[in-house]
Order: sequence, then C-alpha cells, then structure tokens
Amino acid sequence: INVNLVNYSFTPGTNSPIQVTAGASTTLVFESTQGTHGFSGISPLGIGISNNISAATDGDPYYGSGPHPAVTFTATFIPPESARGQTFNFFCTVHGAGLMSGTLHVN
Repeated sequence: INVNLVNYSFTPGTNSPIQVTAGASTTLVFESTQGTHGFSGISPLGIGISNNISAATDGDPYYGSGPHPAVTFTATFIPPESARGQTFNFFCTVHGAGLMSGTLHVN
C-alpha cells in the first residue's frame, strides 16, 4: 500500500483510513512528495518509527546545499486476528499529531 505524505496529510490515512486485512501480510510504503516527514509507528501492530521520510530535492546552490534523492520508509507486517475491527492512530513525527495525523483500520 503506497502512502503519500505532503504538508499536512497522509494519503490514504488522513481523510480516509489505510485499510488492511487481519492475517494478511501487508507492506506500507511511505513516500513524501513535499518536504520531510516522519511516521510515529503503530507499536501494537509491530510497525516501527521513522523520522526521515523526505522528497527528492534539486538542492540550492545559493545556500550551498546539493541535491538528495527521496528517502522512503517501508514497513511489512501481519495484522493479528485480535486486531480485527480496530482502528489505530498515527502521526507525523516532524509536524506532530496536532498538524498531521492519520488512521489505519484492520478489517
């Protein structure tokens, strides 16, 4: 499942939950197309934290910064049957829960 991050939302996740199935191996790929973000993780599902999910940049020679490639975060997990019907909250570790958050629902 590809999750796009921009200022200030996860798609899917913010306006509609990320939908996963209990018992099925699931891979989430978080990719930013605008700025640098993070992912708080969802510890009950065994999904870790990332503090550096960033879009590719061309750099800025005026400030002496060079280009850098995009940095993505991939998490593979199997939602347990015990999580069926539950919704889990997550947020951007850079912008904070008040500005950028989302949900994941286990079917």
